[in-house]
Amino acid sequence: MGQRDLGDGSARPLRDAHVELDEDKFLPIEHHAAVKRIKDAGAWVATVKKLPQMWQDQVVSAME
Repeated sequence: MGQRDLGDGSARPLRDAHVELDEDKFLPIEHHAAVKRIKDAGAWVATVKKLPQMWQDQVVSAME
């Protein structure tokens, strides 16, 4: 069910072998050739917590 939910939100599920998806909603699979799974979940969690401030500092400030 979770993989199907990702597909419904236009995110290409990693484990889509047994999920029927509307391929018209996604970029071609070739565009995902360099995708890598997260290896260090702890580092990912720490980075995600920093993203809002990084967005403010690096993106929003450049837009002003």
